Amino acid sequence: MLEVRDVDKRYGHTIAADKVSLEIYPGEMVSIAGHNGAGKSTLAKIIGGIVNRDAGEIIVNGESLPNPNTVRAARASGVALAFQEITLFPDLRVFEHVGAADLSEVDFGWRRRAQRDIKRQLDAMFPTHGISPQALVASLSLAQRQMMQIALSTVHPDGIRLLILDEPTSALSDDLATDLFAYLRRERDENGLSVVLVSHKIADSLNHSDRTVVMRDGAVVVDRPTSELTVRQLMTDMGAPPDAETPEAGEATEATDDSDDTRDVVVSVSGLSWRGLADVACTVRAGETVGLAGLESNGQRDLLEAVWRSRRFLKPRRIRSAVTVAGSIAYVSGDRQTEGLFPLWSVGRNMTIGTLSTLSRLGLVVPKKESYETSTWIEQISIKATAVDSIGSLSGGNQQKVLLARGMSQAPDLLILDDPFRGVDITTKAEAYRQLQDLADGGTAILWFTSENRELLECDRVYVLREGEVSAELKSGQLTTDQIILASFSETDDGGATS
Repeated sequence: MLEVRDVDKRYGHTIAADKVSLEIYPGEMVSIAGHNGAGKSTLAKIIGGIVNRDAGEIIVNGESLPNPNTVRAARASGVALAFQEITLFPDLRVFEHVGAADLSEVDFGWRRRAQRDIKRQLDAMFPTHGISPQALVASLSLAQRQMMQIALSTVHPDGIRLLILDEPTSALSDDLATDLFAYLRRERDENGLSVVLVSHKIADSLNHSDRTVVMRDGAVVVDRPTSELTVRQLMTDMGAPPDAETPEAGEATEATDDSDDTRDVVVSVSGLSWRGLADVACTVRAGETVGLAGLESNGQRDLLEAVWRSRRFLKPRRIRSAVTVAGSIAYVSGDRQTEGLFPLWSVGRNMTIGTLSTLSRLGLVVPKKESYETSTWIEQISIKATAVDSIGSLSGGNQQKVLLARGMSQAPDLLILDDPFRGVDITTKAEAYRQLQDLADGGTAILWFTSENRELLECDRVYVLREGEVSAELKSGQLTTDQIILASFSETDDGGATS
């Protein structure tokens, strides 16, 4: 189906693709894994016609794609790419993106066809999507935008033969990810669809691919059947130390007794009923990492926002009476494009915007202090960039690292994490977990929402939210993904479970 021959791509001194060769067969699902900046997304964009290659050849169905390649040429060959970053127009309606994707199809009846086509794809991929074709993109949640972007990539009058998914589940709940992979398997079995999956989620790579290709520093270093891989082997192939920790999904954290915990309470929530929340109560103590779990859109982000808004001068009455926060707050968002980055600024400026008061003298930033601050964090969390590089030139994972550095560098009393590791590779996550633990050891309270249940095992306690209410509080010793999943569902009269 696809043959990549000795493809090179360089950005100045940065090698993004180094003589990459790869073959994809009809009906095959191939996972491409690797550290942030390994060249995975660059390769996907080269195949999809977004980025021109410096050398090499791309052959689809026996025909060589032109160089410079184009999206139109790739699509005409049956190749489609769903981007890692959300590339939608916030002021357009959902169905209007179908027309914007191919203006040659815009005629008198295009609106009716576009609404039909995007709804059909969303229904097939995500049966519970809840997205109206008439909705404005700006009104959609991050998960809905990602669902829409994936569905939009497959709307094509002549069909798709090769679908490249770049971090497709980074904003999706486990249930939505399950729906997506079920659709891909059906299309593979019934229509011979080939799939290239670029993902930092180890479970996605190991559970949903026939073959795994590992890239490092722009080159393919491993290409083997996925059935031969273990989590530890894959991490080692990606460059992780041999002794990197890989806790199993069902492994409980070590039990501790916090009944006589005398640490100061940093966050106190009592009887909070706001937006989708109903009489929520929770606490976070100094030096404690508290996770928020549950199915997507069950109030987790509403709770984070309520805590964040509690420090504002003007805040809703219900938050004012129900939420108390002692000390300073830093917030790290997983929706970096709309809530995190200053896209026209450099890496350094994006990183230090939260600590300007400590880097200034008489109201002016001291360049030496700023330079030391940025270089320290760039080295500490392995950001593949310099302080003066444009933030837009970084991979999605490296952009997220900059936001993490911004939050952690403030050494706040409370650090709020809103699914901050979207698009971040597993080895970087492991290092970030250690740094978060160092922050907690220094007295910082951490309130952490994540869509990956595995990450919740790093917490001291977890509140599980269901339909806006706290359905369970799981303390260390009780923390397993099985317990988290069980508490995320409501019991029916006959003992079954419904979401």
